[in-house]
Amino acid sequence: VTLQRQQKYETMKLIKPCFALLIILISTGTSAQSRNDSLRAMAKADSMLRALPSVSVKGERPTVKGRDGKLIYNMPAILKDHPADNAYDAIKLIPGISEDNDKLQLMNQPVTVVIDGKATTLTAEQIYTLLKTIPSSRIKDAEVMLSAPARYGVRGAMISINLHHGATSQTPLQGEIYGAARQKHDCNFEERVNLATAKGKWTADLLYDHLHGNYYGWRNTTSHHTLANGEARDFISNNIVGTRRHNHSWRLGADYNLGVDHSLSFAYNGKYSTGHNYETTSLDIESKSRHSGTSTLQNARADYQAPFGLKAALEYTFYTNPGRQTLNSTIADQTLHFIALSRQRINRWKLSVGQTHNLGTWSLNYGLHCQTSTDNGLQTYERLDPTSAETPGDIRTRHQEEIANLYAGLTKNLGNKLSADLSLAAEYYHSYTWHRWDLYPSLNLNYQPANGHMLQLSFASQKDFPPYSVLKNTTTYTDGGYGLVIGNPYLQPAGIYKTQLVYILKNKYQFSIWYNYTSDYFMQTPYQSTEQYVLNYKFLNYDFSAQWGIMASLPLSIGKCIKTRANFMGLWKKEKDTDFYDMAFNRDRAFIVINLMNAFVISKKHDLTLNVDGNWRTTSVQATYTIPSTWQADISLQHNFANKKASLRLYANDIFETQHPDPYIRYAGQHMDMKLSCYREIGLSFSYRFGGYKEKQHKQLDTKRF
Repeated sequence: VTLQRQQKYETMKLIKPCFALLIILISTGTSAQSRNDSLRAMAKADSMLRALPSVSVKGERPTVKGRDGKLIYNMPAILKDHPADNAYDAIKLIPGISEDNDKLQLMNQPVTVVIDGKATTLTAEQIYTLLKTIPSSRIKDAEVMLSAPARYGVRGAMISINLHHGATSQTPLQGEIYGAARQKHDCNFEERVNLATAKGKWTADLLYDHLHGNYYGWRNTTSHHTLANGEARDFISNNIVGTRRHNHSWRLGADYNLGVDHSLSFAYNGKYSTGHNYETTSLDIESKSRHSGTSTLQNARADYQAPFGLKAALEYTFYTNPGRQTLNSTIADQTLHFIALSRQRINRWKLSVGQTHNLGTWSLNYGLHCQTSTDNGLQTYERLDPTSAETPGDIRTRHQEEIANLYAGLTKNLGNKLSADLSLAAEYYHSYTWHRWDLYPSLNLNYQPANGHMLQLSFASQKDFPPYSVLKNTTTYTDGGYGLVIGNPYLQPAGIYKTQLVYILKNKYQFSIWYNYTSDYFMQTPYQSTEQYVLNYKFLNYDFSAQWGIMASLPLSIGKCIKTRANFMGLWKKEKDTDFYDMAFNRDRAFIVINLMNAFVISKKHDLTLNVDGNWRTTSVQATYTIPSTWQADISLQHNFANKKASLRLYANDIFETQHPDPYIRYAGQHMDMKLSCYREIGLSFSYRFGGYKEKQHKQLDTKRF
């Protein structure tokens, strides 16, 4: 913010009357010539006053501030220095956010992302897809809650992406068009359009996104497989995967403003995807596999907000993904030649009702979240060669669950410096495998000893539910038939407990320390069977996982043209399981994660910015895996023009092709090495905004279990 003030204006207001009085006095007792000389002197003095230098006061917008148990990040300020094409990439600029296996993490732990503080029923993958279709220009700010209060209907850490509202009556039609081409071994293309309109009390928005192209990757695996009788054999395979895909995503939203804090809104999200996949495996395993499938998502939600503190929402989600696989494989002394058909069909309803009472410095909230879902699954096999090995039998599954969550919470301001937010949720879960009650307390304490300084202490507990597809008693072949992906209908949800302390200095330097403990931690880890030459992939519950961590986020400006931010994380992780198949593991490891983001203003006149980013992660562990250290370097060049309505961005990610680690297993007789493909990505994107376009708010969808 730049504030300019002209001292001469205030000075002249005081001095000019004095000069006027002097002129009157002189004019009454002097000659005409003397009066003219005096007037010329006055004009000279006045010109000197007009030439007085101006005073400029320059300030800097705070990057982060704390309020009501939240860390609120100024996303426009962050995006000004580090551009991003969409909301998903913008989230990754928040300190402490990282990406692991295409999943966002906060402080190396899972985090739920919502839009405008409203959780929905879409899975994490579907949420990420939606975020990738939302332009970053729509983001107003991002609220990070280390422990989300129960009223949000989200367990544990949460990031709320708050978006700008749609068009106004003064500009009835606004919008943005976007196009991108990306090269990562093969080409991918994306086209997107956003429109927003308003008339009277109505506002509406429309979004359509089309992503299409090809994917190519490979994986080399060396498995030294030892059986219980001491017999051993090496399986060396080279696996190549190619995919052709088309993804269509759309959203239609409408809002009706009934009055102050009184509104009715509706949103419909949809997605249709097609994919054709081929996979070949050579060397010790010879196989050819073809897989084709489609997926359809339909999601509708209605929200109502009353001026007396009532909020209600009703949501319905339908998802289906039929697929077909043809496999012809030869491994060891057996062959597999079959056609497999599979399908997952999910119907899910969710109802939320909440009430808030403002009682002076107190705020009381309570409500109910109800959810019911039905997942119908199908898997059938047809042998194409009677001499091939037997396939698993046909399976039809039905998984139904009901969840009821009752909550109550209190918010209290204890003076001007201290505030507290406490909530407790009682949740009942029922399915055909188990039913139980659980309590989920959460606590947020904020203390501001002075302006620009804040301490935040949080505690949260939550349950992490496995994906629906894992809870089926099905078997799928992979790695040319050497690998078996096995379902586990008896898998239990994990219990997660988190404690974190954050200190913010001068509204921009951030320091954190935390501890997380997860009981019944579940994960899918490969296991070389000791009974036969089979590599099992199965989700299992481990005893626990624990993690300590510290983080420092340090922004720095060098002059007016260089801005950098360094994020440092130090972590210690421990995982233990006493009954992992026929063995046990107890592993821990300390590791470091460093992230650097640098912005160089090449030309202010032409609005040209160069970004050079990098990250480094030391060796870590995951169950029986060892994850070697990795590093990555990215570069991008962005040019804004046409009065900032148009943006052109050229970028290259993972320039040196070092992003993906090559994990290996050396533990209790398990011996396996993996080499994964890694290609740099080069892309060019263009966006144009018209009508003063600012994005309309969207509601986030929770689909992480699909």
